[in-house]
Amino acid sequence: MIFWQDSLHLFSKNWENLWTRHYVVPMAWQDTLIANPIDSFFVNGLITDAGHDQISNTIYLLGYKKELSGLYSSFIYRFINANNDCLSSDYQRIELGSTLNLAQTEGLCMTGANKGLITGEQIVSIITIPPKLHFFDFSTIAGLPAQGNSDIYFYAHILYIPQSVLSEFQLLDTMGRSAIEWKKGQNHQDLTNLKPGTYILQGPHYRKTWIKIN
Repeated sequence: MIFWQDSLHLFSKNWENLWTRHYVVPMAWQDTLIANPIDSFFVNGLITDAGHDQISNTIYLLGYKKELSGLYSSFIYRFINANNDCLSSDYQRIELGSTLNLAQTEGLCMTGANKGLITGEQIVSIITIPPKLHFFDFSTIAGLPAQGNSDIYFYAHILYIPQSVLSEFQLLDTMGRSAIEWKKGQNHQDLTNLKPGTYILQGPHYRKTWIKIN
């Protein structure tokens, strides 16, 4: 949870599909409040905490995931130049390493521009990993490329995307499932037969939400 733009922003931890859902609730309300998700994002892991760097207007999501080896590794997402849509801004995933070294990363606190603290809870299993406190400074990491790409866009029920980059992109539904199998050898994809709903086009440092009305 973070406080941002006069509201509370909550990010869910979804074991079922490894997405996170973004909820926004006002700071003050009366009676019963229904929190509805306004966006979702495939993080390929479990989100455990969030932070907002007010100096650079960057939002961070901390989490971990289970690897094929059966061990867990930790990661952090940073959303650069966060706008009103938050998860639609430019982003970068930074791999932090194994939880064997970090412990179970559960807490995040920003202490300055691109700097902060991460807490790791104790792990008790075959071996015991004690609780740990880590400092990070991402100020030396290169900036992100612009998310916008004039060669990729939706018009009516057609997605225009160069065939040269087609293999790097996926069109997903809100459950994280592939919505369509690309037809190769062309610079456009016909989406007419997709059911009405919300879809996410995702690729390297790229994410765009598309809503099919009919």
